[in-house]
Amino acid sequence: MIKFYSFLFAALLLFTISANAQLYPASLEFFNGEIKQGYIEMPTPTSKKIEYSTSPDGPVIKIKTELVSAITVKKGEALIEIDNIQTYGTNYSLLMAKLVKGKVNVYAFERTGQLAGLVIYHVKRANEEKATRFRSLKYKEDMIKYFEDDPVLVKYIQENSAMTVATELLDIVRTYNSR
Repeated sequence: MIKFYSFLFAALLLFTISANAQLYPASLEFFNGEIKQGYIEMPTPTSKKIEYSTSPDGPVIKIKTELVSAITVKKGEALIEIDNIQTYGTNYSLLMAKLVKGKVNVYAFERTGQLAGLVIYHVKRANEEKATRFRSLKYKEDMIKYFEDDPVLVKYIQENSAMTVATELLDIVRTYNSR
């Protein structure tokens, strides 16, 4: 479990820090079905453009983020999946790292600025148009509502008072996905 959380931290850190303008091997998937292989500068969750090149030393072009549906970035041995996801309560999309894949996907990004270090979690089923954010102050209420189709899981959430989004969400979604 510690190894997973170390990977999670590394993935989020890599995803949110792009100060050195380093290019990483990546695959870009577009909403129109096109796929491009090349190199990108790691975007932030709110990037309006993705800096892309066909080679590490080639010219960099800027691609509008709104055209890209998903990005897979290779960093060392790790593959980081980033999806362009619209969330409930907003009229824009965010580039978020996919932490869990299954019936329900878990996405996250780390805030910058005044709220630096705060990790924001979202969940999304394949048939849902937008992702749902689990608010840190109402995480239990949000989880109970989201997983209401699994009474056993809802009971577990209700009975665990020490639960927090950061410590339990990934395990809860994995449990849900395994049923």
